[in-house]
Amino acid sequence: MVVGDEEIIFEFSEFMGLSWKEGVPVRAMATVMSDVRENFREDRALEDIFDSVTNFETRVLEEGFQQGREEGKQETAEKGFIVGFNTGSSIGLELSLAEGFCREILREPPTNRPNNSSLLKLCDEVIAKVKSFPVTNVETEDVLDECAKIKAMLDKVKLMITKKLPMENIVKQKFSI
Repeated sequence: MVVGDEEIIFEFSEFMGLSWKEGVPVRAMATVMSDVRENFREDRALEDIFDSVTNFETRVLEEGFQQGREEGKQETAEKGFIVGFNTGSSIGLELSLAEGFCREILREPPTNRPNNSSLLKLCDEVIAKVKSFPVTNVETEDVLDECAKIKAMLDKVKLMITKKLPMENIVKQKFSI
């Protein structure tokens, strides 16, 4: 997603009456994705990770739309569309947050990194969401596997914060999210 998409998604989502679960606005995804793309552009290794995240998000959205359309046959096309959109987008947001944590930690060298309890709490929250994400509309082995990879990456992020490990420990893993 590139800068400028925020307004389009926000206006479209308002028109369709779409929103994130727990009341988080759809605009959040567009903003996060744009910000992550800007900050990852300078680093090839991280950009590779981000590109794979984007590819996975696109695949999940496509599967979500397809499943939503199939379910929509029972009621209305609009309901099917909303089901697909919310399913794919929610997973996309978790991916973006995971990448955001890595980017924030990268800004400080290992010796200067604080033992940030609030960041650790956020990591735990995202891990919990990923673990409990109701994969009801995109029920494939791929999605469950990717969620496990996100949890593994966030666990490593937590370890980096507490043990002040260098960012390379994550980058060298070459996560194919």
